[in-house]
Amino acid sequence: MRTSRFSLLIALVGLAALVPAVFAGGWAVATLDEIPAGVTAGQPFTVSFTMRQHGVQPANWGTVPLTFTHTESRQTVVVTAEAEGGSGYYTVAVTLPEAGTWEWLLGEGLVQPMPSVRVQAPALAAPASAAPPAGPPLALLVALAGLVSLGLGLVAALRTRRPWAAALTVGAALVAALGFAWPPAAPAASSGGEASAPADLGQALFLGKGCVMCHAHTAVSQVRRRTVGDFSSFSTGPDLSSFRASAEYLRLWLADPASVKPETQMPDLGLTAAEIEALIRFLNAGASAPASTAPAAACPVTPAVRAIPPDDPNADPFGDGPWLVNADRSLWAQWAGGWTASANGNKVIWIRPAGTSLQVAGRRLDGEAPPLRAEIPGGYGTGFQVSGLYFPASGCWSVTATAGDTQLEFVVAIP
Repeated sequence: MRTSRFSLLIALVGLAALVPAVFAGGWAVATLDEIPAGVTAGQPFTVSFTMRQHGVQPANWGTVPLTFTHTESRQTVVVTAEAEGGSGYYTVAVTLPEAGTWEWLLGEGLVQPMPSVRVQAPALAAPASAAPPAGPPLALLVALAGLVSLGLGLVAALRTRRPWAAALTVGAALVAALGFAWPPAAPAASSGGEASAPADLGQALFLGKGCVMCHAHTAVSQVRRRTVGDFSSFSTGPDLSSFRASAEYLRLWLADPASVKPETQMPDLGLTAAEIEALIRFLNAGASAPASTAPAAACPVTPAVRAIPPDDPNADPFGDGPWLVNADRSLWAQWAGGWTASANGNKVIWIRPAGTSLQVAGRRLDGEAPPLRAEIPGGYGTGFQVSGLYFPASGCWSVTATAGDTQLEFVVAIP
């Protein structure tokens, strides 16, 4: 009993040592430039990454250790990266001495798990220049032999006029023609680079780009548990284990999060098109819910504000909302009750610049659906305007309203 209490005390002390680092601003997330691939034992490769404080802003983080461990021999290699300039960007050369699979971690305290590196033996990755010089292709040798025989056959045919000389000439011509028509040999398959790429690029990117440090996911839960033990439940974003959304929405979100949700804390990670497609496949692979019922946390709903719009002579005082309003507060929207996809629609009142014509359009972000239908009656000569908005399906919707030169864009979740 005394031993178990002592072990528990040690565990609590270790966990307490992590807490100040996490909640006092002392944690950061690394975003790899590229997932290491094509690595050869005994040959250096470069790891470059950006450190982001709280996963958002690039920041210098002192020296950052990278710890590599061979999964079979348990040999360990530790290298230390230092920042280049003041942008939080790091580059370090790494040499792994043994072929096989290496797991690795980045940082200390709240360390970040990284995708495993598969290292090939040097013999499998010898450059083509190291091989003995190749002789002439077989087809060329056959063609040249045919030409030589053709010349000898012609000479013999002219001098002897014997049948065998004519047969030799015809055969030599056929051999030469066959040699020149022989298709070139296909290049040998490479055993480097691509063969060492992670089998699941999407999951590797989820680790290497730092998503794992802010979002939980069952596919990487064991990796996090091995990394920081009881602290593996730490996250600042939604659990993505059952997340699912349309590829169209995810392409917008992953390419430029702020364009979908301006107030988001998620940074632009500079993902390539191929990386975005790989992450989409990973995120949607294990989802149990249909696309039409994506969790509300996945929809970047525009927050409403409490504010009082300009008075209108044709309406009672509006009150402080909540309202959806654009940046210069020239276009306001307020809905009655909760949003719905029912046939009864949604009554929405607008405050717009007087004398302008209101137009409203909308499209679903997380799945296929017909466009939003808006009914906007006439007869409202001042800034006040009433409308009916009809969403044909539940989901995450982007709505754009235009009145003259002013515009209001917002995102709503329709249950």
